[in-house]
Amino acid sequence: MASIDEITSQLRSVVSSADEAVSEAGGAISETEQFIAQANAMNAEGLAADLAVVKSTIESGLAQITAAIATIDEAITQADQARGRT
Repeated sequence: MASIDEITSQLRSVVSSADEAVSEAGGAISETEQFIAQANAMNAEGLAADLAVVKSTIESGLAQITAAIATIDEAITQADQARGRT
């Protein structure tokens, strides 16, 4: 069974990963705004392709967040077990 210190370290790592995923999703939103401005300047040529790339980036970020949440849930369960709160 993992020690409380190991679990705490794991939680810190997960939070860091979740922060990175949120930043990535925020960057994707910023990219979307840039793509829209570019599409407007080009009379919307290529907008669909640009938005598909952005959608993929956002989905990747959200998948990372989902995985981070699952890891946090597992770490909390381990912490509860270590404290005898099964």
